[in-house]
Amino acid sequence: MSSTAKGTTEKVTLDSLLKDIQGYINTFKSVITNINDYMPLNNLFQIIVDIFNYDFNKDGESMNLILLFIIKFLISAIIIIMPIILLIITMIKLDKIIKKNKKYWWTKDKYNYLNTKYIYIKKMYNIYGLIISKNIFNYLLWSSIFIIVLGIVLIKFKKLLEEVVNFKKILYYNTSIFLIIFLIVVIYLSLNYNRYVRVYKYNKDINNTYIKYLNKDYIKQICNNFIDENNNISDKCTFKKAPNKYDLQIYLDSLNIKSLKFQDLDLENDNISFNYSTQKANEFISALITHQLLVFIYDNQYKTINNDNKFCSELKLDTVLNNKIDNMFYCYNEKLQFPLTSDVEGELLNKSSNLYFDNYKVYTAIIDKYLQINNTLAKNITNIKKENIDEITITILIAVLFIIYLIGLFVIL
Repeated sequence: MSSTAKGTTEKVTLDSLLKDIQGYINTFKSVITNINDYMPLNNLFQIIVDIFNYDFNKDGESMNLILLFIIKFLISAIIIIMPIILLIITMIKLDKIIKKNKKYWWTKDKYNYLNTKYIYIKKMYNIYGLIISKNIFNYLLWSSIFIIVLGIVLIKFKKLLEEVVNFKKILYYNTSIFLIIFLIVVIYLSLNYNRYVRVYKYNKDINNTYIKYLNKDYIKQICNNFIDENNNISDKCTFKKAPNKYDLQIYLDSLNIKSLKFQDLDLENDNISFNYSTQKANEFISALITHQLLVFIYDNQYKTINNDNKFCSELKLDTVLNNKIDNMFYCYNEKLQFPLTSDVEGELLNKSSNLYFDNYKVYTAIIDKYLQINNTLAKNITNIKKENIDEITITILIAVLFIIYLIGLFVIL
């Protein structure tokens, strides 16, 4: 082959290569220039625009404009937008769990509100007898709403699937993700429902015990009748100082219970005001319990406060007026076995027992009832820990599912 022919061949090859490179460059420029066209969110928004532009009345049904807008909004919000919102919420929730775990392992004093194991117990619902945690309820609720709206679309507005570009794809795709989530939650709930019922009962018993033995007169004394430093009514207790056993002694002395008769006591009666002796004895018991609750709340004010434990450091006026108390178990130290002291005379009473009671049998009956309450609280705490409900795995599984869902959006749209 001559040198001229060889040079011509090399030139053709080089020109061809340069043309290929130029073609790749032009393609890349086109992608960069029109990158929004390749983003799933852009296509999702376009589907929403097409739904709102779609003329529902052309199908032969005349609809009220307000009703029409509501239908379009529901279809767009539930079918198109809600999966993205739940994806974001789940990722934020997972991020909080990871950060909480890190904090938990580096904290010396470990409380239940720091342990992700007990996230579920912070808020539990009793919905017409159905016991469920807030986390599981949210996924079950939104999955159910999606399925209902899906049914409405398939029955009444099936033409949307054919006439709105990509709506059919996203509808089937989102349906698959929500059906999987719904099945995961239902299966998980069916396997663990009895545990939820038992934990709800144990936790409610703990809270109800504090409510039953909440000494409102002693609270008013310690909390200055809920009057703040500006002489205004406050919605929470304003401690002037830490409650101490001398405050408790002053209140107990005011009860004047030396004259109580043992034969009149009925401390097992649900009516704590059954008779005078029973009422005064229960006031004594409730003062012991309420004092320790106030000390517990006061001490919590000096811990790091966040959304998880804020209610642990506040005694609200609503608690006194409406007998409402937040989740006490969630506030306990995770090593706590008995929430009340067993050494009543050493830690709480500043006088020997015979100065309070002429009849030692009365004193013994009251302290025995107090210790019985403490043992019942301890038993409920132990029972909650034994149930070992695990919602973290479900949250992680749903988060992974949503990550796969997000990747899939780039494929189908």
